[in-house]
Amino acid sequence: MPYSFYVTDHFGNRVPVNIRPASREDYQQTKTDQWQTNWNSSYIRQRKLKKFAMLTCEEKELVGLLAIEPLPENYCLHMAYMEASPTSNPTLAKHGERKYYGIGKAMFAFAIEQSILSGFDGTLVFKAKTTELYYHYIGEYHAMP
Repeated sequence: MPYSFYVTDHFGNRVPVNIRPASREDYQQTKTDQWQTNWNSSYIRQRKLKKFAMLTCEEKELVGLLAIEPLPENYCLHMAYMEASPTSNPTLAKHGERKYYGIGKAMFAFAIEQSILSGFDGTLVFKAKTTELYYHYIGEYHAMP
């Protein structure tokens, strides 16, 4: 059964999103729109990483990207990298000025779905890029260090 994912706009309205394999156009847009990360980098382009793009269903606006990697030897799915678009990225746009909220939550939910489909019972592993994110993941998502 496919799940439906959504983010919320600054009014709190649900905005349905579609998550599909990322394309070269998505990676180019990260350069054009000045995302924090170059999604054309050699690290992210690794073949073993599966890359996904999150787009709003109506406007087809790219709001997030995710790179994951199944680790069958560890019985889990590795979330190698995820990022929200600059207008919704909490490290770039102030709270109250962001276009969309909940992009990270939707990406985590999608990654859990992928982990289940891979036979890993929803188990994810990931690394926080900053101390602030480390505590955010523990508080918001009940992650275990």
